[in-house]
Amino acid sequence: MSASSSGQIGRGAIRLRQRIFRPQTLFATASLVMLLVFGPRLVRHLPELTEQSEYKLRAAKIETTPPPHWVPHDLVRQVADAENWEQDGVSVLEDDLAEEVAKAFERHPWVSRVNQVRKQPSNVVEIDLSYRQPVGLVEIGQGLYYPISADSVLLPPADFSRADFGRYPIIRGVTSMPRGPAGMEWGDSTVLGAARLAEHLMRSHDRDRHHWEAFGFTAVNCPEESPESHSLDEINYSLTTAQGSEILWGRAPGTGHPGELSAEQKIGRLRQYLADYGSFIHPSGPLEIDIRHWQEITQRLLNSRTASRQ
Repeated sequence: MSASSSGQIGRGAIRLRQRIFRPQTLFATASLVMLLVFGPRLVRHLPELTEQSEYKLRAAKIETTPPPHWVPHDLVRQVADAENWEQDGVSVLEDDLAEEVAKAFERHPWVSRVNQVRKQPSNVVEIDLSYRQPVGLVEIGQGLYYPISADSVLLPPADFSRADFGRYPIIRGVTSMPRGPAGMEWGDSTVLGAARLAEHLMRSHDRDRHHWEAFGFTAVNCPEESPESHSLDEINYSLTTAQGSEILWGRAPGTGHPGELSAEQKIGRLRQYLADYGSFIHPSGPLEIDIRHWQEITQRLLNSRTASRQ
């Protein structure tokens, strides 16, 4: 090895020692050693953030899509109490919090769908909800009324008062009972069809009224004999007016049965009937008005129908 090469190696070793023994390098090395040795012990003694009260899930920290007037104002509190969130100390830092919150709200009868759950930096949980809307009250026996949505899901009866009876269609002639608690479908195709019809008639008729109010209907009537196993294509409904007349409506909207007039065509026939006759009642008494035929609307006195049956 030449003298110049030895000199270069010597100078390199000196520079390496200088770098290693710099105060900054020594401090960084010592810190790393301390972290490796004592770090696990320190972590065990640090406070668990998920146990801190400011990170607990509280009803006051849950914000939902503003509910319509028919949904209870304390829906969030109901869900929080049902899930025991505040008692169990659920933390907003949990990895699966969004999934747990979504499932909890989906179980509430007034919630039809949870669209999104978002955790905000301020520990607020925002929930985008779609709500169910009542379309009718199923009358069972004397004085028993069960509110339902358009998809025949039973809604909490305790959330309705006597004042609501005038706001929603009454569905009569149902012989089955709900198959489960609020939040479950009724389980009877007759009730499903009646709910769809009621929902359609609760749509806007003009600026201030819906069809149900404009035509003065009081009840959706289910057929006298309609087994739960019947499909919607086999079930025909009628409507009772405030004057006691009966409108033979036919199948529920959306069945798509061949030869069945659409719901809008039937609404148009009712409008035309009122334009021609002024009301759904005859001077001699209530009428049976059949709007199901393609060519014409037929009518006859209800008492004549009763007499023909006797």
